Amino acid sequence: MTKGIFISYRITDSAGYAGRLFDALRCRLPDLAIYMDVDDDHVELGAPVRAHLEAEVARSEVVLALIGRSWLDARTAWGDLRLRNPDDYVRSEIRMALNRGILVIPVMFDGARIPTAGELPDDIRGLADRLGVDIRHASFHRDLDQLIARLRRLPNLATDRRPNLGTIQAAIRDELNKRDPDGQDR
Repeated sequence: MTKGIFISYRITDSAGYAGRLFDALRCRLPDLAIYMDVDDDHVELGAPVRAHLEAEVARSEVVLALIGRSWLDARTAWGDLRLRNPDDYVRSEIRMALNRGILVIPVMFDGARIPTAGELPDDIRGLADRLGVDIRHASFHRDLDQLIARLRRLPNLATDRRPNLGTIQAAIRDELNKRDPDGQDR
């Protein structure tokens, strides 16, 4: 089974950051499966969404819970708080991960904070007690580098085939040394 990271986010709160994070993780952690709902081309039309999400969470070692400034206060079209609905997808994803003992890491964007236990429904209160990371627009790449370095150190995500810049550079040098000045293979 491929090790993986599940990205849980609110479209209205952090879709742009989620997309940037998804793309960066896929490029920088190629040995891991990175799941985000917009990458669902492999799911059949008409498939039950909740069952699919549950399967993706279950096969992940880490769930990144992306939290923007309006994550806690997001509302439905009728004005109800999304997080108070037990069927809210974000709440369900976090609940599934916590119930399965999957590592949940809060990732806060641009000054957002982890909600307190009292602000969260009972079934996801465990989120409040998690150490998270901050990612800011002005320092996105530096913050992302730190997140990826920390993810790579997690025992349940460790891979044997992490790309190493020195190894890649040496392979390129070796390949170039095999060619003569006209660009022909020796």
